[in-house]
Amino acid sequence: MHISYWDFPNDELKYATNRDVTPGTGNCQSTNFDCKPVDSAGGTYGIYSSIAIDSSYNVHISYYDSTNGDLKYATNRDVTPGTGNCQSTDFDCEPVDSAGDVGRYTSIVIDSSYNVHISYYDSTNGDLKYATNRDVTPGTGNCQSTNFDCEPVDSTGDVGWNTSIAIDSSDNVHISYRDTTNGDLKYAVLDSDEDGIPDIYDNCPFSLPVRKIPGGTSYSTLQDAYDDAVDFDIVQSQAETLTGDLFVDINKSVTLKSGFDCDYNHPPDGKTVLNGDMIISNGTLTVESGTFEIQ
Repeated sequence: MHISYWDFPNDELKYATNRDVTPGTGNCQSTNFDCKPVDSAGGTYGIYSSIAIDSSYNVHISYYDSTNGDLKYATNRDVTPGTGNCQSTDFDCEPVDSAGDVGRYTSIVIDSSYNVHISYYDSTNGDLKYATNRDVTPGTGNCQSTNFDCEPVDSTGDVGWNTSIAIDSSDNVHISYRDTTNGDLKYAVLDSDEDGIPDIYDNCPFSLPVRKIPGGTSYSTLQDAYDDAVDFDIVQSQAETLTGDLFVDINKSVTLKSGFDCDYNHPPDGKTVLNGDMIISNGTLTVESGTFEIQ
């Protein structure tokens, strides 16, 4: 068992476990457990903590630093015992987001590839926010910790209290939270490629569904790719449903190849469905390869 919690008298984030503890020998009040302070660096740490264990039994904790108004993250993954930067040198601790007063009501989960996903409340703006290190090259993220990307998920009214985050068997992200303005329970699912299709319904949730050759520029819609194409360019689409009309109205010749998998491997054998109209008034659009269906 693994527990994260706030030590109120000492303003510390603490961690308790019975893993590798012989019953009766632990240092907690319950001698079946060992307890230790994780973060207590001269402030108030550990409020709104959330804990997750990955498949290799590493510990991951998200929590609120109320002294600085930051979201923080602690882990013992890839930390040699005694070398960590926390009070407990078995852990590394870092602020993830410090843009305003952020980090209340945090919730953490780890996916099958050991990526970290955290939901939390932005008190300054009244927003639900989400932080992850999935698909983030270390040092390039947009958070205070550049190992993470942070983004607002919902900013309509005062939303994001009491968040809870979960990952399904396909590593899709699900978040439940409170809409305080309307007194509602709300639910959010991740749309990683911002194509309007939640990852749970998206064949390729981590890449945009259309690209243009040459160049390999990716797009959310066929219309955007067609508009950017020049004479004899090829537009490729993944095997999924795309929403929106396609107006072929420019004096140029473009080829559409559809039904690709996420990596655009050849030959394409899937089906692209356009949930909209295709209207041709100028130029030429040649449809080759795969299956292209208009609904």
